[in-house]
Amino acid sequence: MKHLLLVLFSLLIGYSGQAQTAFHGSGGPNPNETETAAQRISIYPNPATDFIGLTDTEGVQSIWVYNMVGRPMKQFKAAANEKYPIGDLIPGMYLVQLLDVDQKVIATRRIRKI
Repeated sequence: MKHLLLVLFSLLIGYSGQAQTAFHGSGGPNPNETETAAQRISIYPNPATDFIGLTDTEGVQSIWVYNMVGRPMKQFKAAANEKYPIGDLIPGMYLVQLLDVDQKVIATRRIRKI
C-alpha cells in the first residue's frame, strides 16, 4: 500500500504544473484577458515551516488546508496581513483552498511544509 501511495504521489508531483492550471479552469493564460484577483493571490513562504500568509485577501473568507489525499487538516478565517499557523503539520505537500463568502472555491494552491 505504501508503494502504491508513493507512486501516486510521484505522479501527482509530476503533473502539478498542469494541475494548477486545471484548478483555474483553463488550458493556460490568455494574454487578452486581465489577471483576476484570484490569480494574483499567492501563498508565502513556500516552502513553509511554521506559518503561511496570503499576498492578498480580497474576496477570501476562509482558508482550508488539505493533505494530498483530500483530508482537511486546518481551517482559518481569512484576515488582512494575518499569518496562519501550520507548524504542527507533518512535513509534506498540502493543498490550500481559498473560499469566498458563499463557500465557493476562489483558488487552490499547492504548498510544501518542511
